[in-house]
Amino acid sequence: FPELALWTEAICVTEDVSQNSSVQREENVVEWETAREIYEECTAKLQTPQFRAQELMKKFNINSIRTSHYPPDPTLITLADLMGFYIIDEADIETHGAGDIKTPYDNCIISHDLKWEGRYVDRVSRMVCRDRNHPSITMWSLGNEAWGYNCQDSCYDYIKNSGSKIPVHYESVIHTKRFAYDVISEMYPEQGNVAKYGAQTAKDKRYHEKPYFMCEYVHAMGVGPGSLEDYFDIFMSHDIFMGGCIWEWADHSVKHDK
Repeated sequence: FPELALWTEAICVTEDVSQNSSVQREENVVEWETAREIYEECTAKLQTPQFRAQELMKKFNINSIRTSHYPPDPTLITLADLMGFYIIDEADIETHGAGDIKTPYDNCIISHDLKWEGRYVDRVSRMVCRDRNHPSITMWSLGNEAWGYNCQDSCYDYIKNSGSKIPVHYESVIHTKRFAYDVISEMYPEQGNVAKYGAQTAKDKRYHEKPYFMCEYVHAMGVGPGSLEDYFDIFMSHDIFMGGCIWEWADHSVKHDK
């Protein structure tokens, strides 16, 4: 998208004149107007289902997208850069159901087996190398419901050793002794428990040590969701809360011609 480069360049010009306040005011008007025109021209050329979906999200005050459960089409992230979304970029790692291959059931059978370490790191590294220069990336996700932490530890180390300072989340680790990486991440917690985390009255004091992110809540498939206002009241009550992501934006379905 060459137009996107032009749009970015137009924004940067406003920073170049920041040392001269008498000029800055006038130049900002000109360059931001130019940027707006280029943005409109650019988005007119991107009238795709993906753009319309993200435009609709904006209209409903959604400001973050978790790319469940794999790195998305790059267009989504490019549009997020332009439109102002926070992106939680998720690696294509999930072992849901793999515990059935062992008796007794063991969710961690793959993630705790370092024979899979290279496969895990390969998927995370490809995601990071592809998307790391996008300003909309605000968190990396080490996958979804893959349980365990041995292979994820190696993925975390890879991200940090690559120079990325972007926080890392991974929900399944909360069920292990590792508990959390850079943020505490949890799915579908009870409101009463979440309120205790903010008030720092939870029995498990680890909940008080890092920002708290609900990577999935108020399940919105079928007849859901509910209690949104109650959750938001909790989100706004303490700085520890980062908010959360509703599962899911669009219910899966099959398109019928009739």
